[in-house]
Amino acid sequence: MVHAADVETVERKEIRFRIDHAEPFVLIETLPEEDFRKGHLPNAICVPPDRVVDLVPELYPDRAAEIIVYGADDQSLAAPQAARELGALGYTTVRVYRGGKKDWVNHGQPMEL
Repeated sequence: MVHAADVETVERKEIRFRIDHAEPFVLIETLPEEDFRKGHLPNAICVPPDRVVDLVPELYPDRAAEIIVYGADDQSLAAPQAARELGALGYTTVRVYRGGKKDWVNHGQPMEL
């Protein structure tokens, strides 16, 4: 697997549980906006990989906010990189959904347009 060991991960069923129970967390898709518009995980926002450092602190200034980032699939380099960048900015609870959009869709989970 491509992901570095220095990023914490989260699994699909935890994300689904948290969405279903309206638990507070920030879900960030690290894909280009065109891909985001084709469908994304519920309640996710789009932050392209080259804009993470600029946009996330503006949108979520609370460094204690729980953030989950995901990319296209388990080979995505953008999501772990975004997690490391957010950690460097002082965000204390950042995890990566390794399976990403592909895993979510392959397991029949709901998407938003």
